[in-house]
Amino acid sequence: MGLFSKKPKELEIIAPVDGEVIALDKVVDEVFSQKMLGDGLAIKPIAGKLITVFPTGHAYGIKSNNGVEMLLHIGMDTVSLNGKGLDIQVKQDDNVKQGEIIDVIK
Repeated sequence: MGLFSKKPKELEIIAPVDGEVIALDKVVDEVFSQKMLGDGLAIKPIAGKLITVFPTGHAYGIKSNNGVEMLLHIGMDTVSLNGKGLDIQVKQDDNVKQGEIIDVIK
C-alpha cells in the first residue's frame, strides 16, 4: 500500500480503571452528553480510597482497591473557579464506591 492508501486507522484506548463504560449521551452533564467537547465515552469507576481531595473540589486522587491510582478532574479550567460552584461531599481518606456522589455542581 502506498502513501495515499485508504487503509482504516485504528486506535487502541486502554482505561486506567475497571468500571462500567457508558455512552456519552447518558452522562448527566450537558457539556459532555451533548458532545460540546467532542465524541467520547464515560466510565463509572470501581471503589477506592480518596488519597487526595483538592480544596477547590475540581479534582480528586483515588486509589482503587486493586492499587491503581487515578486522578478524577471535574470540568475544564475549573481550578480557576477556586471552588465556586462546587460542593465537596467527601473528605480525604474516605472510602468511596461506584455511584457515590463525591462532588455536587451548584
